[in-house]
Amino acid sequence: GGRCADLTFSPDDGLLPVAVKNGVVLWRAPAQRRRDLAPFARLRRFGGFTRQTTCLTWSADAHLLACGSEDNSVRVFRVELDEDERIKPYVLAAHKASIVRCFFVGSTIASCARDCVVAFWELDNGVSLASKKFLWE
Repeated sequence: GGRCADLTFSPDDGLLPVAVKNGVVLWRAPAQRRRDLAPFARLRRFGGFTRQTTCLTWSADAHLLACGSEDNSVRVFRVELDEDERIKPYVLAAHKASIVRCFFVGSTIASCARDCVVAFWELDNGVSLASKKFLWE
């Protein structure tokens, strides 16, 4: 249960993450190209948030999923790991208000908080932080 805050298909339409409660549930989508009529299959749940998740965005190659939260953080998950592997997200935490939206722009994540502060998180080697900048309204 819980309300859905956001959902977005991966760039290849193969995966569908749903931001619900204080986590993200990742589903495998039926293969549209094969006209597969099978239902969505639940793959895993990403957690670690202390409050409601608010928004989702994919990297262009669909290897990374970023999720914002009311706990003022953005977590970046690698989705290509085996289902049995423990998933440790990279946490981007410097905002002082809830995250409203986040976007990938190349290797940069832009996050916008409820207080209108925008942060740019430059990622290096996947999910290690290279630099961050803030813009105020």
